[in-house]
Amino acid sequence: MKIYKKMNHFLMLFLIVFLCIVGTGGSIVLAAASVTIVNMTSQDQFSLQQTNVIAGATVQWVNLDSDAHTATTDTTNLVSGGPDSDVLFPKGLKHGQTYEWVVPVTAAPGTTWYYHCRFHGSSGNGRSLGSGMAGSITVINAALPDIKANGQDGPITVSSNSPISITIGLTGVNQAGTLADWWIVASTPLGFISWGYPVGWTTGLIATFQIQLVNFLPIEMFNGSLPVGNYTFFFGVDTTPDNALNQPLYYDFVQIHVE
Repeated sequence: MKIYKKMNHFLMLFLIVFLCIVGTGGSIVLAAASVTIVNMTSQDQFSLQQTNVIAGATVQWVNLDSDAHTATTDTTNLVSGGPDSDVLFPKGLKHGQTYEWVVPVTAAPGTTWYYHCRFHGSSGNGRSLGSGMAGSITVINAALPDIKANGQDGPITVSSNSPISITIGLTGVNQAGTLADWWIVASTPLGFISWGYPVGWTTGLIATFQIQLVNFLPIEMFNGSLPVGNYTFFFGVDTTPDNALNQPLYYDFVQIHVE
């Protein structure tokens, strides 16, 4: 389709510029999250094992195993107030049970709580993971992905022969090394399409690529006209890098009505 070809051309140019920026080792950027889920697995592991969250976020542990597990704060932690499922589940979480802990809103970026399963792991030294079934939660700064159409957050209305400029950007913190799934998705009159490297636009929801998060100023990803209809362009990242759309998900969107 014409719309696919036009968008592919601009996104290939965007990717070349973007990869050049990544190569400079820019800052890591994350946005506000809702609930981050950590599974307790039958392999006696926490998945996610090392979790990045913002202050005030909620972490939820879910026991997927037939054995009981706990999320017990290491007593050697440099800061107090970490997760402790033993308060509500002194015998551990049974299969299907969940435990939630809210990160203190006053927690400073860089704060880390290490924890372990009391039955299948042990405490670390306060600076690293313990042995066996162990995990960590680290507080990071928050920042939002940004996407604009003709320099506006939208919604905007344009004619079918008017050019539309769409830009995306990330601004934020220096939290290096976080791997994430990147998403560039559009809701069109024909349904959802996603831009994935290297195939370009395709139907459905697929990740653009999986790469570390990087701080960059707005870059134009598309400039051209669109057929009549309603469009919503999304730009987002999720920090569970598995090429699937899941939490924690951070995104922005812009709505365009073409008449």
